[in-house]
Amino acid sequence: MSIRVLGLLTTTTAVSLTLTAGIAAASAYAAPPPEPAVSDAAPSAAPSAAAPSSDAAPSSDAADPSAPPAAEGDKELKECADAECEVKVRDGQTIKLDKKYGLDPIHIKIDDSRATFTIRSKSTKMISTVDAKTNTSATYNGITFRPRLNKDGTVTLKISHD
Repeated sequence: MSIRVLGLLTTTTAVSLTLTAGIAAASAYAAPPPEPAVSDAAPSAAPSAAAPSSDAAPSSDAADPSAPPAAEGDKELKECADAECEVKVRDGQTIKLDKKYGLDPIHIKIDDSRATFTIRSKSTKMISTVDAKTNTSATYNGITFRPRLNKDGTVTLKISHD
């Protein structure tokens, strides 16, 4: 009897994950057009500065903030190994949890206010997209991922476990 219940739960979980992946894939197609519009706005803002040295400075400033937060962010993400942390995340980062949780590194994709987590274990893969504007979360293998959109547009991720 319990094998049947486990089979039903596994099937239900697989269907839910498939639907989540489909929604994430459909959402991914809508996201790229707004990003180029933001990129177009940034270059028009740079010419309004109209000083060659100030154009060079924002370029180096833009590169510098990208590099140090990457190092700090990566360091903070390593601190999440115990599955208890709250860190700012950005697109493309990876969180490595302790091996006792039985999960491969978790890949993060940030697209506007949507945070997508790709999580693998030995036998399964989960792709879950959560809107950071709302108070929602994704839980896998007893580990909860709760993204929150900050006022400055960045995303803070809180990870906890049962």
